[in-house]
Amino acid sequence: MKKAVAFLSALLLSGASVAAPPSDESINKLIEVSNATQAIKGVQQQVDTMLKNTIHDATKGQTVSPDEQKIFDAFDARVREIVLRQLDENKFKAMYLPVYREVYTQDEIDQMIAFYQSPTGKMFASKAPIIIQKSMSLMQQQMGPMMQEMQQASNDMQAQLKALHQNSGK
Repeated sequence: MKKAVAFLSALLLSGASVAAPPSDESINKLIEVSNATQAIKGVQQQVDTMLKNTIHDATKGQTVSPDEQKIFDAFDARVREIVLRQLDENKFKAMYLPVYREVYTQDEIDQMIAFYQSPTGKMFASKAPIIIQKSMSLMQQQMGPMMQEMQQASNDMQAQLKALHQNSGK
């Protein structure tokens, strides 16, 4: 009987330690060794590209007047400030701490830290921002035509509603 109690106690204790929530320190360590903050920089670079494309699309590649350029420069500065404010590293960490705490156990965080400190993990972490940047670029390419189609669908709907109202005398 004593052996059964000891076995159950050991089993329960080992289960409790595996399921222990991760500490903030270990989550911050994981964020550091996984280069997660580098992903933020990748997003910031992607926003820069998106801004350039937006301004280029707005001007249709034509030369703009000094007054128009001031407006574009102000837009660029405003969007960059928004992005920098929203993608602040401290804000990023504060957002992810409770998520990581809820999803991962301390043991899982420890395993990921060990992976990211390995040569393969370091290689993966160093290339992750490139993957994110390229993926976002591809996504942006997909979003342009999709947004145009959605705009056309909206225009068609508005035209149909207008025609309906004109035909019904409203």
